[in-house]
Amino acid sequence: FNMKKLFKFFTAGALALSAMSVSASNLTVGGVTWDPSSSVDFQTSFRFYQNFNADPTIAGTELSGLGEIFSVNDLFNNEFCPSGCQLAFVFSEFLTDGNGGFEQDSGKLSVYVDSDSDYDFINDPQNSGNITDGTLWLELIATSVVFETNGGAQSYNSGSLFVDWILGTDTALAYDFFVPGSQPNGSDAFSDTSASFLVSAGSFKGTGSLYADTVSAPSTIAVFGLSLLGLGAVKRRRKA
Repeated sequence: FNMKKLFKFFTAGALALSAMSVSASNLTVGGVTWDPSSSVDFQTSFRFYQNFNADPTIAGTELSGLGEIFSVNDLFNNEFCPSGCQLAFVFSEFLTDGNGGFEQDSGKLSVYVDSDSDYDFINDPQNSGNITDGTLWLELIATSVVFETNGGAQSYNSGSLFVDWILGTDTALAYDFFVPGSQPNGSDAFSDTSASFLVSAGSFKGTGSLYADTVSAPSTIAVFGLSLLGLGAVKRRRKA
């Protein structure tokens, strides 16, 4: 066992990783590529279908849905998924409060990446199986839900939904690359959506955006740095 050689090995590895992160600004996670240093990082645009499982004027009625992300940091699908993958999502557990809004701490969003790209928003938009057969890329849990109605006899017929999110399970592929507490109200992500629909139609369409901040390789370099400090400490103890 040669501590001197091992120390040199870790030093060289850390320097090489540092150089690599500087020369390549793009980050790729699960086939999804984006630039964390972009002025619009991290911003997605998406479209969706959603429906209530009962009369939304009754408290506790669930709003759920599904859709696809078609833009990341102003790059479209064939640009942010150059390998041909697809980002799509399902959401659920948004519960009405009986007063024209939603319960504050209800709602979950699960984003999946799929190399098959078999979810068809135009021709087969309700097929959630073609979304959830992918790999979980990001999960978000709602902490604040604000609904602004556009008016009318039925408040849920048209309006905008604003949601503060925190990161969900750390098993999601992109979990480690999102910065906690970077958005309004100390949230990890923020979204705004709008939709116009007839509740009686059962299903309706909308669009929205999701905002967050992401980081890339420097966090990994920090791990190497800690390793080097540990090796240095061991080396000093051996000399003592």
